[in-house]
Amino acid sequence: MAYTKLHLAIPDQRVARSFVQTVCIFEFPDPSCIDEAFEALQGGLLDVLAAFPFLAGALGPEDENGELKLEYPVEVTQAHVQAIMTREILTDEKYAYATLAKNNMPTSTFVGQVFAPRSLREHPDIPDDVEGIISFKDVIVPPLGIGAIFIPGGLCISTYTHHSVMDGTGRSNFLRQFAQSVSKIAKPDKADNVDKVDSPLTPCMSSEARMGLDKLIPLHSPGQTPPTAEVYGDGTLEYKKTLAENTPCSGKIFTIEADKIRSYRDALVAGGVKTERQISIFSILAALVWIHVTRARYPHLEDYRDGDTSIAIAVDLRKRMVDPIGEGYVGNLALGTKATMSIPFITAEEIVTEKTIIAAIQAIAHSIAKIDEAWIDRHLRFLRPRGPITDTELHMKHRFGPDLYMTSWMNQQVYEEWNIPGAGTSRPTYFRRAHSEIDGGIVFMPRRGVNGPYEILVRIAQQDMDALVAEERGLASWCATAPT
Repeated sequence: MAYTKLHLAIPDQRVARSFVQTVCIFEFPDPSCIDEAFEALQGGLLDVLAAFPFLAGALGPEDENGELKLEYPVEVTQAHVQAIMTREILTDEKYAYATLAKNNMPTSTFVGQVFAPRSLREHPDIPDDVEGIISFKDVIVPPLGIGAIFIPGGLCISTYTHHSVMDGTGRSNFLRQFAQSVSKIAKPDKADNVDKVDSPLTPCMSSEARMGLDKLIPLHSPGQTPPTAEVYGDGTLEYKKTLAENTPCSGKIFTIEADKIRSYRDALVAGGVKTERQISIFSILAALVWIHVTRARYPHLEDYRDGDTSIAIAVDLRKRMVDPIGEGYVGNLALGTKATMSIPFITAEEIVTEKTIIAAIQAIAHSIAKIDEAWIDRHLRFLRPRGPITDTELHMKHRFGPDLYMTSWMNQQVYEEWNIPGAGTSRPTYFRRAHSEIDGGIVFMPRRGVNGPYEILVRIAQQDMDALVAEERGLASWCATAPT
């Protein structure tokens, strides 16, 4: 079989080398349709891989400089689909759809040892929970794994993509086209009515687009002072942890109704609160999380109490480039900006007031507004390797430290029509990230339409989660239901 190579751009080489784990969840009341549903999913995957053939490839080390390469088949066949997608049927009632739905589909259910695609968790070079950084020392892994996992009364489509190949926008693009391909097979009469996506990239154009991005990044001149970046650095950042490495962690979804947060934004604007750009819903939600998580952590921040806390915010640069790049570009093009505040200021009040919230909103708004051509150029130049790539982790003290990193999936279109045979609804009813033993990672989840609630996945130490949920007039007080 003939193979070709996908060029991985400079940002692809420097991103965290881990799998991003997502789960689309459907009600599935009729188990007699399992075979038909799986056949539709397999057919849809074969169809969408014609546009994303590199996802049927193999990701491994390029050379001793630490760079990665991705080789993939020129023609994707049913054998590739069978290697990527596996089917499982779980009969344990603790996974029953109705029970999980009553609890807002808690993230803690979706542990990797059960819900990661079998093709990945049984891979000899990948941990069985499919967590953490892949070293790629004499290791080759698939860039994609999909599990069709049938639970009592439900179906979970577990999709794990390797971050070195696609970022969040790329993954959203793939999932949207995957849904359309399944729908086209299951209900061909609806195919012509499906919203069109940006034209998918051909294999040639995909490499050319990534090469084109590299050409925009200047080479380092001899004697030139290396550029700096806000949340990236060379080597591993060493800092004092405030909790033991084996401290249990928790992930909970905090759900805030759209009307509540919009009304609060309108009140801030009417009250004359100024930011460098229009106050965004994201900046308000991020401010609330930042403030209240910092306060929950405060008892064990002894070594940082007189200092600062920072948040890293992933920002999609596609539309911010001098020559904007369309959403059809599926490689990595989201970089981190940083906002910083004083820990004494955040924790000074017994009950958080608007003074603290507004200050956090303004800090976040500034961190995003400052991203201009010079900022982008400096950060892309920093990512150009100046030696062997030895570490791709963020230079933030987020794990058992004072910092956080935040990723927004709010605008990703994942609640698409799939029309899977046997499913109770044409669209997913929930979208979740798999459970991770992570401290300091915050994900703003995709929304179910313009009036859907805002769901925030907060992942912190268990003892901090207990304090966060219990805080008087804290983050949980913004939620209509208890965090799950």
